[in-house]
Amino acid sequence: MAVFGARQGSGVLLTDRPRVLLRGEAGAGKTTLLWWLAAHASARTLADDLADDLAALNGLAPFVVPLRTLRARGVTFPGPAELSSAAGLVIDTAPEGWAGRVLESGRALLLVDGLDEVPPEEREQAHTWLAQLLSRYPESRCVTTVRPLAVGPDWLRSEGFEELRPLPMRTP
Repeated sequence: MAVFGARQGSGVLLTDRPRVLLRGEAGAGKTTLLWWLAAHASARTLADDLADDLAALNGLAPFVVPLRTLRARGVTFPGPAELSSAAGLVIDTAPEGWAGRVLESGRALLLVDGLDEVPPEEREQAHTWLAQLLSRYPESRCVTTVRPLAVGPDWLRSEGFEELRPLPMRTP
């Protein structure tokens, strides 16, 4: 398992890893990192010199899947057609089949936040959902977050995930 922080930025670690399980304590910045990636990848503002080689993610279509928010809305795990509206930030309706085409083409950045927010008795269902989605769209990149003790260390390894752990944030 790799760690990242001030000395080794997220870009160095995420650029070469198409599937990442980001495991960290509450307040470690996991959700912030996902939203930062979503905003900058879609705006194509990830510059090589400023973001540790994250420029390779520029132009990918981010699909943020906030599992806690979805559960609060009574939604289960979204299918491809629901991914574009999962975060609840859609300004306009995506054309029919758009998300599937983006996923199929490998231009998707799937950002799944809060696997630990899924009740323990439903985590295997979450695993199956994510495994099936990525099996169907193998070229899609994915970063997912979880707290340290929520799932075992090899929970997504068979799906090609590498585990990263952020270093604790500190004040300057």
